Amino acid sequence: MPEPRRGSDRPRCPPPIGLAYAASFLRAEGVPCRLRDFAAEGVSPSAALDELGGPTDLLCVRVTAPTLDRDLAWLREAKKRRPDLFIVAITSMFGDETGAWLDRHEVVDGVLRSDSESTLSLLARGVEDGLLTGFIARGANGHAARYDARQSDFPNYILPARDLLRHELYRSPVTGAPMTIVETSRGCPFLCVFCPANALTAGRVHQRPVANVLDELEVCVREHGLRDVLFQADTFTLDRAWVRALCDGIIDRKIPLRWAANSRADTVDLETLKRMKAAGCTSLGFGVESGDDEQLRLMKKNLTTAQIRHAFALCREAGLRAHAFFVIGLPWETRASLDKTERFARELAPDFLDINIAFPLPNTEYDRIARRESLLERPIAGRGYATSPVRSRSVAHGELQRRRRRMLLSAYIRPLYAWRTLRREASTFPQALRLIGYGLRRVGQLALSR
Repeated sequence: MPEPRRGSDRPRCPPPIGLAYAASFLRAEGVPCRLRDFAAEGVSPSAALDELGGPTDLLCVRVTAPTLDRDLAWLREAKKRRPDLFIVAITSMFGDETGAWLDRHEVVDGVLRSDSESTLSLLARGVEDGLLTGFIARGANGHAARYDARQSDFPNYILPARDLLRHELYRSPVTGAPMTIVETSRGCPFLCVFCPANALTAGRVHQRPVANVLDELEVCVREHGLRDVLFQADTFTLDRAWVRALCDGIIDRKIPLRWAANSRADTVDLETLKRMKAAGCTSLGFGVESGDDEQLRLMKKNLTTAQIRHAFALCREAGLRAHAFFVIGLPWETRASLDKTERFARELAPDFLDINIAFPLPNTEYDRIARRESLLERPIAGRGYATSPVRSRSVAHGELQRRRRRMLLSAYIRPLYAWRTLRREASTFPQALRLIGYGLRRVGQLALSR
């Protein structure tokens, strides 16, 4: 099941690159692998169970907080059908409580931390549990064994097994062409209360070598015909020298790409943005979060609205589209701060806009605050950023939903916004039709959402 994506009213299906990386390590040990994306393929849970016949011995399933109940129900049925299966849940959401969680759910035989995919190759060789970095399994006594200290083998990645993916399932909403994800780093040094990235890597950032990323990009283009790329990193522009070296490499190797990434307002400058544009970058996403400086301080964003305003001006000067992500509903949110956010969104006039309701992800300070102060109005299972069942200390959940819907509708239905988007993005008539259809569906979803 997919994770909640920032800015989606219903689950989207990004390419499961993490599983493709995991498969590459298993293959290096001579283990044959199959990769199925049942959500993207539209396969029902019951039909997916029929895939478990044959030679399958090890089943690795990525589990997430919003889908956890459904994931466990499916795994229990899988275990009934195939009691001999060794089931591994891939997740980082439980942190130090992973062992206790594994004790409570006997259907799962082991938990693999999301940034330790190479451990699967050791597991395939039969290395005992205690030596597996980032892995915890049920020992002979029936209780969870060991979960190693935070560590990532990310810089040592071999290239993902992209040949196992059906690339036609993952398409750019703008061009309609198949798209893919390329991870460039993991980890974040910042302390935003709603984000688990810092806790999962202890504030360290693991950056891939530029040459390794360029090799992967060439494989994407030359072997799979994939030219639309989303670079996945908590903050892609954190190391600007690295970014400029990557852009120079894309240009020098003549890799034809159309790509986007996520950034942070205080990590960009005009020279870097122009270099990114020359290397094929079309848009950059920023976690704006709020138009109220006090809210930004309380959520530990360590940014100001002035810095955000400057970053958007730099993007316009460099010829890049700017995507603004806002989050509303954190404990300190008030009607006055919501008003400031709404005005700030209009002032920024981003090329793309998403407004999300705060989601209490495990391993975050916000999750601990929300539970301690009873800010969750109902269980989070099955919920995402658009329907997160939270309230702030002074704004009810229902009002947060109404404000989100109003703010998004006011942006999307502006004739100037629609005309600017079509003029900028639609180079052909089919692209124009695709964008119009996408926009109508988006407005319809917002109008009908409750």
